[in-house]
Amino acid sequence: KEYKNLIDVFQGGYTHANYIYADRVIENVQSKDISSSYPYAMVVEKYPMTPFIKCKYNEKYENDRYSYIIHFTCKNVRSKLYNSFLSKSKCIIANGCKLDNGRIIGCKELEVKLTNIDFDLFKRCYNYDDFIVFDFRISMNDFLSPVFVNYVLELYGRKTKLKDLEGFEATYMKSKQYVNSLYGMCVTKDITDEITYSDGEWSTNFLNDDIFKDRTEHIKKNKRKVFTAFQFGVWVTAYARRNLWNAIIAIDEDVVYCDTDSVKYINNHDDYFTNYNKQVEEKEKKIAKRLKVNEEVFNPVDKYGKSHRLGIFDDEGIYKQFKTLGAKKYIYVKQKGKKTEMKMTVSGVRKSAVSQLKSIDDFTNDFEFDIEHANKLISHYNDNQSNCIWNYGKYDEYKSTYRYGISMQPTTYKLGITLDYYALMLENMRGVTKVFNE
Repeated sequence: KEYKNLIDVFQGGYTHANYIYADRVIENVQSKDISSSYPYAMVVEKYPMTPFIKCKYNEKYENDRYSYIIHFTCKNVRSKLYNSFLSKSKCIIANGCKLDNGRIIGCKELEVKLTNIDFDLFKRCYNYDDFIVFDFRISMNDFLSPVFVNYVLELYGRKTKLKDLEGFEATYMKSKQYVNSLYGMCVTKDITDEITYSDGEWSTNFLNDDIFKDRTEHIKKNKRKVFTAFQFGVWVTAYARRNLWNAIIAIDEDVVYCDTDSVKYINNHDDYFTNYNKQVEEKEKKIAKRLKVNEEVFNPVDKYGKSHRLGIFDDEGIYKQFKTLGAKKYIYVKQKGKKTEMKMTVSGVRKSAVSQLKSIDDFTNDFEFDIEHANKLISHYNDNQSNCIWNYGKYDEYKSTYRYGISMQPTTYKLGITLDYYALMLENMRGVTKVFNE
């Protein structure tokens, strides 16, 4: 039950466009990026270290001594912000919803499980009525192992110092991959359904008490190899979301686009980001004292002599023009000296496909990237494949009688906006009329 609860409350990064700016060109958009967001969370935050014990919900657990999982229901949920926090797909029940590309703007009835970090964000982002707690479980908090934390810092320092350093490309890549995989290992679901193959047939044994007992017994026998736990990864992403959402809440209406550890916005909000970065520095000083290490390990220097403090909002510059059609679909124009360059991010399409666009205005609903530019493959599944001969006439000629296959073929990619999202944009552009509602 505890393991299933952890899977239920696990959420990934927040990637979303603010619908009030979608499908139009926005001028002078600034971009800030959290430096190594997940490693920062692993280094400075506390994590649940004991089994989750069921008890009565009480606000006295709202401090860093505890983590908790709360399962609750409420009614008449209304967002306080332009940006919507909670994803409908993570809810047990969400009836009568008004959605912003899958995120809940409002709903009549809600049932959901959240970590204490996400529950705090939920309360800050929504108004609601008739709040009832079904289940509440707490765990005692502590910092991650000093050995683990020091290794995160070592890899972050190595990655920073070796970036762009000639002759150390392989070591740089290894450090970057290792520091990312330390988080990845925390959220690896190594206790899952059992997939078996016997006598030419595949079958699935869904996770049950016996399989769970088998897997956990195997892990217990190899305790020396275990240095992380699934709940650590669940709270890493929760802390990272909170760091991003603190910024979103602070500058809500001016947020244009977000992606896991970055926020793109308009107007001047330097005060917020300066204060946030000072808080990060103070937090890291306390951790350095606890670990008995030099504070410089949190602020390594690259080959150019520039320092890169872990966890702060780095300035990624200003986009002369920016346009988004939703999550993982945006384009921007940046000034580079006297010239401008146009870059694009579209999930599943290579970045160089931007060369098919003549201007930022071409990036719009129903625009189709051709086969040559999209460089995208589509899979066709075949479960009655004809016999064929591979490498005919060569030394390794092979006759295949296998019936199942996948054909990967080049395809185009069309930019699209769903009707629901388009209606939301129209609602923002004009007053809601009787005709529009109909």
